[in-house]
Amino acid sequence: MAKLKVLSWNVENFKVGKTDVGRVVAHVQQYDPDVFGLLEVVGPGVYDKVAAKFPKHNFHLTYGRQSQEILVGVRRTINAFFSQKTEFKSGNAYLRPGALVTLNVGQTPLNLLFLHTKSSPKPVGLGLRDDMFYRAFKLKRKLDKIANGNARFVFCGDLNTMGMKYPYGKAIPFQTELKKLNAGAKRCKMRVLKKSHGATWTDEDQSIPDSNLDHVVASTSVSVRSQTVNGQPAEVKVDGWNAWANGSQKWRSFVSRVSDHCALYFEIDPV
Repeated sequence: MAKLKVLSWNVENFKVGKTDVGRVVAHVQQYDPDVFGLLEVVGPGVYDKVAAKFPKHNFHLTYGRQSQEILVGVRRTINAFFSQKTEFKSGNAYLRPGALVTLNVGQTPLNLLFLHTKSSPKPVGLGLRDDMFYRAFKLKRKLDKIANGNARFVFCGDLNTMGMKYPYGKAIPFQTELKKLNAGAKRCKMRVLKKSHGATWTDEDQSIPDSNLDHVVASTSVSVRSQTVNGQPAEVKVDGWNAWANGSQKWRSFVSRVSDHCALYFEIDPV
C-alpha cells in the first residue's frame, strides 16, 4: 500500500429520509478512502444504505443509549480490529463513545480513533470536552508503553472546539481551547494537523460565524502527506460547503440536505 487514505465527516443528523444519502455517498466516494468515519448517524437504515454503496469495505457501528452513532468503514484488504471506547462518554450515558480502529499497515500498527466530543458553549460542555481530550492523550501514553516508543496514533472528528460563554468577562474564546489542545498534544508527542480551510462548520441561518470545530491530531511518528489545495500546502483537506460562497444556492443545498460540517481528508504513509 503506497498510502492510507482516511476521511472523517460529521454528516449532521444523518438520517434516511432527511439527508440526501446519494450526495453523501458521492462526496465520500470521490476520495476512495481506505478508512472513513461518518459521525452523527441516526437510525439503523443508514448502515444498510451506505454499506451497499461500499461493497469493498467492512463496516462497524457504535451502539448504546446515545441517539447519534459513529459508522466506520475499512477496506477489506486491510487487517483491522475495531473497538468501542466507552470511556469517551466521560460518565454521561448519552454521549458518544469513541470508535477505535487498529490497522495493520506498515511496520507498526496504526491506531485511528474517530471522536465526536460534547457540543456546547456552556461550562459543562467545555469541561466534558476537556475530559475527552485528556482521555485521548491518556490512551496515547498507554499505546506508547505497548509500542516501547512513540506509538502511531491519530484521533480525528468533530472535536467541537467552540470555547465557553460566561458572563462578567469570564468567557473562554475558542482560540484558547485550541491552544490548550495543541499544548496537550505536544506533551505526548502529537500535533494538530494543518487544514486547508480554517472553518469546518457553518450556520444555515448565518446567525453564527463559521467555526473551526473539526480536527485531526496525530502522533509525530505518523507520516502525513502534504496536499496542495487551492495552491497552498495542507495536511488535511477540508471539503464540503466551503466549495461555494456562503448564502449561495449551492451552499444552501449542501448545508440543508447534506451537512453543515465539511469532511476532513488526509493521507498517511504506512512506514
